Amino acid sequence: MRLVISDLQAAIADGHPSTSYVSHKIRQTLDSLPNELDDYYKTIIERIPAGLRWKTYVALETLARSDINLSPVDLVRIIAASEATPPSFNYEVPVFNYATTEELVRTVSGGLVDITNGDQLKFSTVQLMHQTVKDFIMEPRFRYLILGTSRAEVTQENGHSFISKGYLQSPCTDMQQSNLAHLFGHLRRLRAPPG
Repeated sequence: MRLVISDLQAAIADGHPSTSYVSHKIRQTLDSLPNELDDYYKTIIERIPAGLRWKTYVALETLARSDINLSPVDLVRIIAASEATPPSFNYEVPVFNYATTEELVRTVSGGLVDITNGDQLKFSTVQLMHQTVKDFIMEPRFRYLILGTSRAEVTQENGHSFISKGYLQSPCTDMQQSNLAHLFGHLRRLRAPPG
């Protein structure tokens, strides 16, 4: 519902004073929205720029497969680690502040991720906005939708591998120290095929 409201607000954001114009824009926006949630989620994914799709895939896969709550910083570290080139494990560690981290999470998720529990990074968590989003992500077609056929065909990584890589490449952080059992659980599941 919140995503629909966001779409409606964007449709009338130009500040046109005419009531009939606003009514027309609202009707037009509502008519353009798909009837089924999966179709709406697909529309949201298609709005995300192609250059951000890998980050989107990493973020959504990670949240769909994580057994514990992750902070926005954890998620951004996992995204950064997914783009690192092994075996050097040298990657640019993002500078974290609430505004930029929150903006990155919201941008790459298309609004499918909620940031909850406070206005400070260390007290916040990220989660999928609804169980139906997780169901959508867990469908095999999700990888093809978000990455395109050619990249999806060669991508073997999923949320388990992203979480594992994120933990292993993190510079001895709370993420790494406090959740070793979580890391080993994801390492055990790496053999499972993606999808």
